[in-house]
Amino acid sequence: MAYVKNDKTKMAKTAQAKAKATQTERSFQDRFVENVKSIAWALCVFYFVQTFFLQAFSIPTSSMEKTLLVGDFLFVNKFVYGAQTPENIPFTSIELPRYRFPAFKDPKQGDVVVFRFPHPELMRSQLGLDYIKRCVAVAGQTLEVKNKELFVDGVKFSDQFDLPGIHFDPQSQSEGYVFPRAMGTGDNFGPFRIPAEGDVINLRSETIDLIQYLALRDGKKFERRSDGYYVDGIKTDHYVVRQNYYFMMGDNRDNSLDSRYWGPVPRDHIMGEGLLIYWSNVEAAKQTSYVMKLFSTLNLTKVNWRRIGTVIH
Repeated sequence: MAYVKNDKTKMAKTAQAKAKATQTERSFQDRFVENVKSIAWALCVFYFVQTFFLQAFSIPTSSMEKTLLVGDFLFVNKFVYGAQTPENIPFTSIELPRYRFPAFKDPKQGDVVVFRFPHPELMRSQLGLDYIKRCVAVAGQTLEVKNKELFVDGVKFSDQFDLPGIHFDPQSQSEGYVFPRAMGTGDNFGPFRIPAEGDVINLRSETIDLIQYLALRDGKKFERRSDGYYVDGIKTDHYVVRQNYYFMMGDNRDNSLDSRYWGPVPRDHIMGEGLLIYWSNVEAAKQTSYVMKLFSTLNLTKVNWRRIGTVIH
């Protein structure tokens, strides 16, 4: 009887051990599933915030010195001008219908604005890049640069932004020419009226470049034939502007590739307004590898602590 009792005890202990192992395995699986769910939820929240509210950007060039320095990392307010839905499903090439939510305001003169590069036909190397510049003139205003001095509607633009930069990067102006070509040079540009929705631009030799640019931004086909110019196959002698445009320039104008060289920015290309500098590390800005950029960013000896928390204006 003692043997039978011992066997039963062993069997009970074995069953308990198996049950405990199963419970441990299930507990591990449950924890793993919960962790995956938590990570997935956090990524969804991060993606949602970055798409519609705040997005982080870094400054790679000196075109906005001294407002923004090379190595500054900043948050951009995306909902203030009306956030847009993504162009495609994340991590796929499947396109989504675009929709812009109502804006709290439109860009105004003096705003520091982030936007998609608007003229890839002119400069292929800039395709898909996001730019940050200052809005110096809005739709309907007339801009002119005289001997490097900027005037809008005949009034000199605020001197607080007319500062020489600390660095000069020859790459900033190495591509292209002034646009439209009839506008002169970067130092003596215009006068140029910023296109506004509803404007009628007559087709003349000096407006052909601009009309072609506007038509392409509206998704239309502009072509020259032997008997004249056509938009979407219809012969025309004028073009009606379909959205507002904005003229963007760097604060460091001698070192800025901006609207003087590739044209005004259409409203539907505008992404958000510069908000706050949350980190500043010039070494991180020099890195092209994501891993090296991360390590450089965390190098506290290279951090410009005085820049952190600076409100952009």
